Amino acid sequence: MFLEVIKGNDRAVSFYEKKGHCRIYDMKYYAVGQKVLLAEKTRLSEELTMRGMSKEEFFSVKEQVGEVHLNWQTDFQAMKITEDIHYLGVYRKERIIGACAYRTSGKIYFIWVHKEERLQGIGSSLLQEIARKTLGEKIQMSFSNHMGLWGFVHRLGFREEKLSQYEMVRLL
Repeated sequence: MFLEVIKGNDRAVSFYEKKGHCRIYDMKYYAVGQKVLLAEKTRLSEELTMRGMSKEEFFSVKEQVGEVHLNWQTDFQAMKITEDIHYLGVYRKERIIGACAYRTSGKIYFIWVHKEERLQGIGSSLLQEIARKTLGEKIQMSFSNHMGLWGFVHRLGFREEKLSQYEMVRLL
């Protein structure tokens, strides 16, 4: 059983630890100004295309992603029942090599680039497209303990927000 507790809420953390929960992940929230992403000079190579994806097509990506921890608010099950999520994909011919789920408010639920296709501007291009389609002034995402994603977002100018949480688990 997973639950989330805001860091600094020591009373709640202590309560859940007494009930058998352990702190497993540190979940952090990040944001960047829309203009910062749009100033980035990133372009997809000519053999790649970006386009909107259907919900079904997006969920087919899960098989390629493999085992990766997503917090309950942004995992595939939550996205299936959340309305107003848009999906973008990057393709090499018809093969999906990058995908993103987001809201026009600027909240990113999921971003992924195939491990063999990284460091080619695919993730940056997805975020720039989201920045163009966003109604707000900032782009936000959260994730737990992921060094590769942490380095990626910091390089693009995302900064850690004040809110952070522990993800705690208890084996049933």
